[in-house]
Formats: sequence, structure tokens, C-alpha cells
Amino acid sequence: MRPELLHFASELAQRGEPFALATVVRREPPSSAHIGDTALVTNSGAFHGWVGGSCTQPTVVREALRALADRQPRLIALSPSPELDLRPGIAAFPMVCHSGGSVDIYIEPVLPASRLVVFGDSLVSRALAQLGRTLGYTVDAVDPSADATTFPEADRVFSQPDAASL
Repeated sequence: MRPELLHFASELAQRGEPFALATVVRREPPSSAHIGDTALVTNSGAFHGWVGGSCTQPTVVREALRALADRQPRLIALSPSPELDLRPGIAAFPMVCHSGGSVDIYIEPVLPASRLVVFGDSLVSRALAQLGRTLGYTVDAVDPSADATTFPEADRVFSQPDAASL
């Protein structure tokens, strides 16, 4: 993956913005894409990177948005004769370029962690914060007397519930 694309993916993940990662996993010449070429598709449908030219981009964007919506990865094949490219677990689409090449692209949704908000400082809320962190949740704690030492597992600690922050 190109460094600038990796950096962009990191920024999106840190902001908690979902995106889909599309990677070329197979190609048959004369496709312009190569194995390992990668692109990101944001939740708004913006396309960044390269998995082939204008022949692949609309299908990749459409399928990436579907992957984000249903939270499921998918493997797509674009070829001049998609009816001949039917294989289990692969969605086949027509390659609209006249080059004659084909390409298989794996699309993986990258979704932000689910969020757990714990209210009040008690043994139960501390245990929930610890359990939430262990299970991969983003944990926020809210209590007027709490701080980072009260909830060491929390990603953020608030003294008051703030609708803009929560």
C-alpha cells in the first residue's frame, strides 16, 4: 500500500470514520491494475488510490458502499465475460473497458469500534469499562468526580454529559 494511502487510512480510523479497503488479488493482462494495488472508499463514496482505471472504479465504489452498509467483506471479479467467471464466493461483474483483461478485488469494510458509555463511578461501572476495553469497545466514562485515574481503561473521561462529545 502506498504510504500516503496508509496515512489516510490511519487518519480515518483515528477519527472513527468508516471506510472500505479494496485490494487487487488477481489480474489477467492486459488489465492496468496489478496485484497489491489498493484503494480506499470513504463512507461518502470518495475514492482514493488505484485498483485499475475508470473501468473498475464505479463498481468498486458501489460494492464498497454495500460492504460498509452490510458490514461484510466481499470478493468481486470484473471480466469481459462475467458469466464465464462464476465461482463460489465471488460476485462477477462486467469489465466495461475493451482491453480484454480481468481483475479480482477484495473489499473489506473498516468500521470504527463500537462505543460503550459508562455513567457514574461504582464498582459495576469500573468493571464494565474494563470489560468494554477488553472486548474492543471505545469506552467513555461520565462522572462529576471521575478522572483518568478513576477509569484507566476509558478512552475519554467526562465530568458532565455533553451531547456534542457523547
